[in-house]
Amino acid sequence: IICLDPDRAGMEGVSKNVDNLGKIGIQSFVVPALPNNLDPDEFVLTYGISEWQSYLKLARKGVIWKTQKLFDSLDISSDLAKDQAMEEFLKFVSRILNPIETEECLQTAGEYLKLSPCALSLVLQDICKRQSQEELKQKVRFLLKQGQTDLEKEEVSFLETIEKIKNDFSSLNLNQNSILPVSLDVSDIRIEAGVVPEGKKSGYSELDETVAIMPSELVVIGARPRHGKTSFACNLLMNWVNLYKNDPFIFFSYEVNSVQLFCKLVSLLTGRQRNSVKSIGYSYRDVAKYFQSRDNFNVDIENAIETLRRYESQLFLVANSGTTIDQLVSYSTQVKKIGEDWVLFW
Repeated sequence: IICLDPDRAGMEGVSKNVDNLGKIGIQSFVVPALPNNLDPDEFVLTYGISEWQSYLKLARKGVIWKTQKLFDSLDISSDLAKDQAMEEFLKFVSRILNPIETEECLQTAGEYLKLSPCALSLVLQDICKRQSQEELKQKVRFLLKQGQTDLEKEEVSFLETIEKIKNDFSSLNLNQNSILPVSLDVSDIRIEAGVVPEGKKSGYSELDETVAIMPSELVVIGARPRHGKTSFACNLLMNWVNLYKNDPFIFFSYEVNSVQLFCKLVSLLTGRQRNSVKSIGYSYRDVAKYFQSRDNFNVDIENAIETLRRYESQLFLVANSGTTIDQLVSYSTQVKKIGEDWVLFW
């Protein structure tokens, strides 16, 4: 329900609000102009809240209010003025999304113009059709223009790339024979294939049938926020510390601190214990509450903590939201120089 000051600025505000709400499919109602040019707050102070509530019941649909306001402000005494008023009205009504509101506006306009709603509806359909055709033409023109621009950019980029390749090769002064293709040697390639590492298994049988994570690969886990990316990474981490007991693992965390990450791992491990009191394990919140209170000794949580303690020499946590990409790259380079098969989780 819209009720603004009865001055010119207030009426313009009502009209804009009706339009904006209609664009997003919200039906609006407009309270009639308050008596004695009172503002809404002045009306309540003068007549009381019960009178105000009664006045709100007189509110009309926003589109009907705007239709009446439009015709009240126009001169429709002559045929020419009536045609101009009808054109102005049809522009407004063509933007209404609700078909019932459209029909009601046509009936209201018909009363002003002394025309049947059916006749106005036919004219409206013709206008909407022409508008759709014009919008389609504009979209096609835009796409053609955009496509031409993209093609021109790609052509320039392609030519620049070709020129750069030619310059790079000419600067190397290579012997022509050194860049010729060589014949396929199946025996040599087969020998090399025999020493290709298998890669790491995830620990999930169905996933392992199609996926293996090879050395030096960067694997990206993508999902919307709070859809389980960190939980999946933690599960994968626990699978790997069990499967690859000689490999060290570093877990970088941007979103959760080391305490939160520790609670996540403990929660995860409580669900993996064979003789757990709680078959599905304890939630992150359960674990956090246990650490805060420690009122009752919990065997499952303590066993999970003991399991993590066995991984202390294998598992490293880095929780720092301020770590930059350059720092991660530098850190990874230093780790690689050590020579061990480190696995980094980011």
